[in-house]
Amino acid sequence: MTDISIRQGQVDLGPPGRGLLVVFGLVDEHGVGPDVEIDQSTFYGALHPDDRDRVAAEVQAALDPTIGAYDTEYRVGVESPRWVRARGRAYFDEKDRPIRFLGIVLDITADKQREQELSRLTKEAQAQNEAKDEFLAKLGHELRNPLSPIALGVALLRERGHDDPALDAMERHVRHASRLVEDLLDVARIVNGKVRLVRSAVAFEDVVQDAVASVAEKVTTHEQRIEVIGEDADAKIHVDRDRIQQVLRNLLDNASKFSAPSAVIHLEYGFDGDDAFIEIRDHGTGVAPDRLDTLFDAFAQEPQALARSTGGLGLGLSIVKGLVELHGGRVEATSVVGAGMTVRVRVPREGPVEVNADVAEPARSDAKRVLVVDDNRDLCEILGALLEARGHTVHLAFDGHAAVDAVHVFAPDLAFVDLGLPGIDGYEVATRIHAEVATPPALVAMSGYGQEQDRARSKAVGFKRHLVKPVGPDALFEALAELG
Repeated sequence: MTDISIRQGQVDLGPPGRGLLVVFGLVDEHGVGPDVEIDQSTFYGALHPDDRDRVAAEVQAALDPTIGAYDTEYRVGVESPRWVRARGRAYFDEKDRPIRFLGIVLDITADKQREQELSRLTKEAQAQNEAKDEFLAKLGHELRNPLSPIALGVALLRERGHDDPALDAMERHVRHASRLVEDLLDVARIVNGKVRLVRSAVAFEDVVQDAVASVAEKVTTHEQRIEVIGEDADAKIHVDRDRIQQVLRNLLDNASKFSAPSAVIHLEYGFDGDDAFIEIRDHGTGVAPDRLDTLFDAFAQEPQALARSTGGLGLGLSIVKGLVELHGGRVEATSVVGAGMTVRVRVPREGPVEVNADVAEPARSDAKRVLVVDDNRDLCEILGALLEARGHTVHLAFDGHAAVDAVHVFAPDLAFVDLGLPGIDGYEVATRIHAEVATPPALVAMSGYGQEQDRARSKAVGFKRHLVKPVGPDALFEALAELG
C-alpha cells in the first residue's frame, strides 16, 4: 500500500445527468478498483455521513459559473475514517452549461492527526495554566491572611506606646514575606500577560529618588550607601511610575544583597537619544560569564552561603526584565566575578499617557464611625482596637449577614469589608448595602486576592478601595482619611 503521506487521486465527472465518476487512486478509501466508473451515489456513500450533504452542496455550487471551483475537506469511512482534501474545477460550454468537472484528492489524515494532537496539547497547556493561576491566587490569599493580624498587631502595640526592637524585626519580616508573595504573583501575571501599565508623565528624578528611599532602611542597616548621579532634574518620562519604581527597587535590593557592608552602590540615570536609561553598578560578588544568559530567568539564583538569610525566590530580576520589556525597553547586565555587576535599563522616553480617572476625596481627620467585617476574629479585633486607639467609634461583624444588619443599625461612615466571608461574601454584602441603604457608607474591600480582575469586580459592586492583605496601618488610615 502507498504511504498515506503521498496518497492522492483524481476525479473526472461528466456532464450532469450522466451521473458517472472516474476515480484514479485512493481506491481503498472509496471502495472501488482503479480507473473505474462509478455513480455519484456510490462515491458519496463512501463519505462520512456527517460530511455527505455538505460536500454534495459544495460540488453543486461549483457547477455555478460564477463560482466554478471548490476546495474542501471531508472524511471517508465511518469506524476509522480518513481525512481527504479535495479541490475541483468545473468547465463550461459557450452557454455556461457545465460539461466536465476535474478534481484532485489528497489524503491528509496524518496532517489532521497532528492538528488534533496539537489542539489537545494546547488545551491541556491552557488548562494547566488556568490551574496554576488559580493555585497561585489561592496561595497568595492564604499566605497574606495570617500576615495581616501580625502587621496590624505591631501597629497597635506602637500606638499603645510600646517600643521594642522585636517590633522592628517583626515589621521587617512581615514586609519581606509580603514581598515574596507579591513577587510570586507578579511573575505569574507577567508571564500570562495580565499586567496593564498605567503610564503618565512623571519627573525622572522623582521616580529614582522614591525608589532609593524605598530601600534606604535596608541599605542603612548594612552600612551601605547609594550614590546617585543624574541629569536634568525637571525632565519627564512617560512610564508606569509604580512599575518602574519596582524595577529600580528590585535592582537596588539585589545590589545591596550581594555587596559587602560599607559598600557604595552607584546609580546613574539620564537620556540616550530617544531612550531614558538607568544604570546600577555595585562592587559585590559578581556573576560568572556563563550565568549572565540565565540571570533574568525566573527562579535563577546565585549560590549563597547556608548561613545567609537574605535570599529570596530568585524572582526579582525576572520581574525586572518582564516589566522593562512591557515598557518597550530592554535590560542588560555585565559582570566580573569578585568585582561586582552593572545592570543597565533602557526604556523609551516617550509613550502613551494614561490618566487615572479616580480622584481622591479631600482628607478628613475627624473621628468616624467605622464598621470592620472579617471572619478572621484576630484580624477583626486587632483592626478594631487600632481604629479605636485613633479615636474612631468601631463596630465589629464576623460574617456577611451581620455586616448588612450592622449597616442598618450602626450607620457607619465607612466599612472595611473582607471579601471572603461565610454566609454571603463581601461582594454580596456591598450589593445589598447599596440596594437597601439610602445613604450607604463608603466601602473598602480587604482581600488576599489582588489581581486586576479582583479589583475590577470589587469596584463594580461599589467598593471605593481594594486593599490587599496584609493591610498596613498607612493604607488603612489613608483610606479612612480620604473616604470616611
